[in-house]
Amino acid sequence: MRWLTLPDGTRTTGRFGWKAAQPTLASQSSEAFFLDMGLSTPLHPEPWGDCTEAQTACRNAPHGREGEDGFEIPDSLLSRVVAYVAALGVPGTPQDASGARLFASTGCARCHQPALPTADGGTARLFTDLLLHDLGPGLADTLPEPGVRPAQWRTAPLAGTKDALARATGLLHDGRARTVEAAVLWHDGEAATAVRRFRALPDRQKAALVAYVSQL
Repeated sequence: MRWLTLPDGTRTTGRFGWKAAQPTLASQSSEAFFLDMGLSTPLHPEPWGDCTEAQTACRNAPHGREGEDGFEIPDSLLSRVVAYVAALGVPGTPQDASGARLFASTGCARCHQPALPTADGGTARLFTDLLLHDLGPGLADTLPEPGVRPAQWRTAPLAGTKDALARATGLLHDGRARTVEAAVLWHDGEAATAVRRFRALPDRQKAALVAYVSQL
């Protein structure tokens, strides 16, 4: 679990981003606008994104900070983006009882929890616990982040794996795994026991588990 301190001093837990660095959809969306697109928001008022002080040309480039409320992405627009993201549907879960049992018995479901409760009393079948876990040195990142070890990653939601495989963009944080089986075998650390159980499965059951995850 990653504890974060909000601007008002409140302590809360991170839930979004590869390293669980963001506590809300609003902060995650603001971070994406700021770092990925270089657009200012109320949470990130600088109009030059992540340009450093040494990158003077970048910082002096034209921007739209003179827009509504002095931000390129004002609250009125940010709130619409957050509402849209919050309303996105979750892909259906395959009706595969044997695959689901294998997913649980190997220990995959310990972190990739099939369902989480929602504020309205329902459930979201995301296949994640939205928490940080140490996945071993093989998946350690070289980019330091305060308060997080290099091998710690927030459990990636498996909902949408089918679409990711269809796009052939790769799995894991850096896209290194081209198949579900490869992604599983990269796991270590807290997931080492689950990986050992996966390796020990007969080929037919191993293929069934991979097929189950591939359809999420």
